[in-house]
Amino acid sequence: MFHHRRFVRFQVAEDEFQLIRQNTSTIGWLKDISHHGLSYEYIAAERQQVELEEIGIFSDTIKGMFLPGLSCKVVYDINVVEESETFSVFNFRRRGLRYRTLTKGQRDRLVYLLNNVNDNSIETVGETDG
Repeated sequence: MFHHRRFVRFQVAEDEFQLIRQNTSTIGWLKDISHHGLSYEYIAAERQQVELEEIGIFSDTIKGMFLPGLSCKVVYDINVVEESETFSVFNFRRRGLRYRTLTKGQRDRLVYLLNNVNDNSIETVGETDG
């Protein structure tokens, strides 16, 4: 089945970007990102039912790349089970977020992030619906 997305998303190279959930000690790994949202994977200590969360994105590979205080709406939160990790003691999850209101500074940093990611590290995921 071919899946159409409303907006183009870019798949991020493994471990290139990290994400921290504000007011928790949870750190995740960015999986894909667009101008309107992102998804990340994390290890869940316990099942948390949240509708909104605030995150920050940072990178060791892009100098000065830190995008804090992004207010987001949770779109989905699903289990991620790799075939080799069927009996893992960790509960890996993937969470999809849609940005809420971004400040001009946050929008500028997001555009900077999307424009300056290493060309070899991202690829288009899905297509726009027009």
